Amino acid sequence: MCSGVFLLAAAGLVEGRRVTAHWRRAGQLAAQHPEVTVDRDPIFIRDGRVWTSAGVTAGMDLALALVEDDLGPQVAQDVARYLVLYLRRPGSQSQFSVPLWAKQPALLLHEAGPARGRRVATHHAHEDALAARGEGTVVRGARYVVDGNLVTSQGVSAGIDMALWLVGRIHGRPHARAVRRYIQYDPAPPYLADEPLT
Repeated sequence: MCSGVFLLAAAGLVEGRRVTAHWRRAGQLAAQHPEVTVDRDPIFIRDGRVWTSAGVTAGMDLALALVEDDLGPQVAQDVARYLVLYLRRPGSQSQFSVPLWAKQPALLLHEAGPARGRRVATHHAHEDALAARGEGTVVRGARYVVDGNLVTSQGVSAGIDMALWLVGRIHGRPHARAVRRYIQYDPAPPYLADEPLT
């Protein structure tokens, strides 16, 4: 996912393949690895057995595509529903989707309905706007909040905490801690990635 494609390129695993990367790093990838075709636009790409994505949230879309490829569309839809993913995007969707990057996910969830009447976390810059809409409680200062089957977070690193909590919930805390070590996620200050505010 995201900048992980640099490791694939350095190892020679994507030579002659079409890949994507986060738009901020795509130019660097193309310059450092001219043997790779870098497409800056899609959120994820599949080229043979190699899948690459543009960033963290695009990685969620890629993961759902992998689930669908292996287990079928119904399982992918069930996973998306369980994770309360608002929108499942195709890999060909542009990274520059104004309606999505112009709004905070918690606002989208509120507009779509699932967050109404629920406790939610959102980026501090959007807390007042979401609170002004009413029909819900913005938990200020929470990195992520679990309210029944709805999980919301403040931003990217808080989203990683949220994802680790979900891994722990589904597969157990030892597995979540192993994933945290594997991705070398060590935020400062050390947040308890498997302890949400409920």
